Amino acid sequence: MYMDLAIVFNYTNLSFTDKQKEDLYKLYDLLVGSGFIKELKKQVDCNQTDDLEVYTYETLNGYYKYRNSIYGIMDIMSSDYGSLATEAESLRKSITDTNSLNVLKETLTNLG
Repeated sequence: MYMDLAIVFNYTNLSFTDKQKEDLYKLYDLLVGSGFIKELKKQVDCNQTDDLEVYTYETLNGYYKYRNSIYGIMDIMSSDYGSLATEAESLRKSITDTNSLNVLKETLTNLG
């Protein structure tokens, strides 16, 4: 679907509104249902679309290989650790806030 839409967007002079592009599934169904995609694929040079598909799959394959490599895992861990440190600092500040401690003390006293 995305490949077909990329061909429509890049090989035709059709213009679509932002609202139409918000729902790509609906737009794709409209283009397929009208037979436009089928006719467009007949007209576009197969070598160009085949190359586009090959480059897309190679890019995706390279992306997934990187994400699953030790370097990709380290990137994910470092970004997760960065957000964890920020959350821990926020938690530390709220715990050491005297107003919060007074509310907690009163609540525990009332609970018995």
